[in-house]
Amino acid sequence: MPIIRSYNSTDTSEHIIIQELILYLGMLIKSNPELFTDMHTIRVGHILQLIIVRQKRESGNDSLDQAFNRVFSLSPSLLSRRLKETLEDYSNTEDQLGQVETLHYEGECRTLGSARFSKKIDPKGGEGIIDWYDWREQQGSVGRENNAFYGSVWDILHHCKGLMMGGKLSSKNRLDSENILSQMTKGEQSFKLQVSHLLNKIQAPVYRQLTVEALKALASIFRDNALLHIDDILLTDIIIGHAVRISWLQAHPEHTENYEAYTSLAWQEFYRLPPHSVANGILDALIHLLDNN
Repeated sequence: MPIIRSYNSTDTSEHIIIQELILYLGMLIKSNPELFTDMHTIRVGHILQLIIVRQKRESGNDSLDQAFNRVFSLSPSLLSRRLKETLEDYSNTEDQLGQVETLHYEGECRTLGSARFSKKIDPKGGEGIIDWYDWREQQGSVGRENNAFYGSVWDILHHCKGLMMGGKLSSKNRLDSENILSQMTKGEQSFKLQVSHLLNKIQAPVYRQLTVEALKALASIFRDNALLHIDDILLTDIIIGHAVRISWLQAHPEHTENYEAYTSLAWQEFYRLPPHSVANGILDALIHLLDNN
């Protein structure tokens, strides 16, 4: 369990279901080894996402977190069966995951890629920083965000249905745009506390800081594209994940067909990018998710 807690969100529901899946995967490897052909690394969290996608498709208009709640309520025998079905139809479910992550929007977005983030957004004295990973770990450990940051989060909520950060499977990590914008004001302390609470639930300081940078980049993008409105909930985990993949493949196009084998290295490299490069990665990820629509 300590390893599961270290590499997943703070949601105990997710920890429990991942532990169950590990047990069922062990049984399936013995009884149905053909299901794991060409699968060099078993990513339990990713397989859970695929099960949730299948549940979402069958349930109709459920959101990802609602689909997760349905999966969590399954009996052990049904969960084991869903796991087997997902592995049997792995490639098709992978395609469905991409479709689920697509963002629907209104307004103009064709000019999103015309402007890029420059080194000017890097912190002063950034030229002397050798290891941006260490810098992010220090910043994330302190966790002091100013009023401008909370204002940025507030601005994002005007351009989407809501935000989920630090645990894309749990509705507890959601900021609902309609409720917040109607019940709070931009500088209200309760709003800042709510945002801080979600950020502080992210256990890894370096990832907490990466989430802060992603939010700042998104706010800047929306400021430059005032008419763009996304008719979905923005999940920072998904956007960051795509940013990592796109950034890696831009530097290593030869890995396009087998990116999964390099996922860990891709994350390590992304953590060591300067802030302006991370922001450009977030921009590329948003363009990708909108273009897929």
